[in-house]
Amino acid sequence: MPTIRKYENRRLYDTEASRYVNLEDIAAMVRSGAPVVVEDVKTGRDLTRETLLQVLLASEGGADLLPIGMLRRIIRATGDDPLQRMLRPHIGSALELMHGQLDELEARVTSGFPNLNPAAWGVPMGRAAAPPPRPPPPPPPAEEDSLAAMRRRLDELEGRLKGR
Repeated sequence: MPTIRKYENRRLYDTEASRYVNLEDIAAMVRSGAPVVVEDVKTGRDLTRETLLQVLLASEGGADLLPIGMLRRIIRATGDDPLQRMLRPHIGSALELMHGQLDELEARVTSGFPNLNPAAWGVPMGRAAAPPPRPPPPPPPAEEDSLAAMRRRLDELEGRLKGR
């Protein structure tokens, strides 16, 4: 498991690879399925969550993942009054539920497209494992245009999902 140490000057050091890394490097580690841990070098405090949020915001399109209304709701739940404290675990539970549903979706998508590598989707081992890949469908006839081929493939996938 890669352990990243964060120094006071905000530099990040990968202890496994013995080199300094940046947020893009951490994103690549996470995308490859590595369970990255980030800790403060001075205090030993776990900074993984904060660093992964930075990675998300720094990655292209990352800030677009959460709608503005959801971000406002999350920020409203970060206060210290009783209502805000009560909302926090519910928001966390909802996000965990979404996490599980995304694992299941990734497994289904990768089973429908056997050429995709599930590790590239970040599906951790032991969670929502994809079923064994199916053989690829025969290539479409040469005269079939790409739009018709995509529609045919979508119809096949919908049929598989309805059959489950």
